[in-house]
Amino acid sequence: NWIVPTGLIASLAGFVTGTPVINTARGMDTRVRENRLVRILFTRAVKLSDRLTVVSDAMRSIPGLEHAEVISSGIDPVFFDITPAATSKTVLFARSLEPVYDAATLLRSVPLVLEKAAGVQFTIAGSGTQGERLRSLAHDLGVEDRVTFLGHVQHREIPSLASRSRVFVSTALADGTSVALLEAMAAGLVPVVTDIEANRALVTHGHDGYLFRPGDERDLAVYILKALSGEISAPMLLQKKESLKERVSWSIVADRYVRSYNRLTERHPGRDG
Repeated sequence: NWIVPTGLIASLAGFVTGTPVINTARGMDTRVRENRLVRILFTRAVKLSDRLTVVSDAMRSIPGLEHAEVISSGIDPVFFDITPAATSKTVLFARSLEPVYDAATLLRSVPLVLEKAAGVQFTIAGSGTQGERLRSLAHDLGVEDRVTFLGHVQHREIPSLASRSRVFVSTALADGTSVALLEAMAAGLVPVVTDIEANRALVTHGHDGYLFRPGDERDLAVYILKALSGEISAPMLLQKKESLKERVSWSIVADRYVRSYNRLTERHPGRDG
């Protein structure tokens, strides 16, 4: 949430100097309602902004962001060059190990998956305050040999992990637009993600991925098994990849921001942009 006071400082600086200010609210910013002080700072930053952008339509339900412009998060085009291993039985989780990302639900699904499908491996790439607790949970569930905790992983290593995987899982309880999900779909992985508004905007259940009930490990296990079985066809995954390439590559998203900034400065010709 350090991003919120930074946005407020930028807004104040713009107000004092007469410089137009655009603030962007991303996923972490949506949890300002959990902290009263951060909520106050967030509200002030919103009011002092000349323009607001958000990374998903779902975020416009937050008070103050109703009229924000939606510009998706962008991803490195290297992900579009990945061809995942067709015979892989690896499930990839690449989110922070924080409560909101609920990796515990994924771990609780592991024994249920292994009851039906032998040889499935789970890779958890990420670090956070829940790391030790999650490792203990894997031990208690008896699935240590099937779950690899990589800890913090440099972003440049994610494409290699994606290329060795078949399924991407996100158990997030809340999200803006998940960059990790966009990267996974760009790489051609089958997404199995929580049925929340932000994910419904990206995944059509049973068509190009699966949505499961948040916090429900049994529902998650069912759809991990479906994803591994190949019910989502390779041509469909390729079609999804191509559609994303036209919308969320870094250069395309950057161009949208540039055009948004230019429209703002055109409306304030007497101010420095």
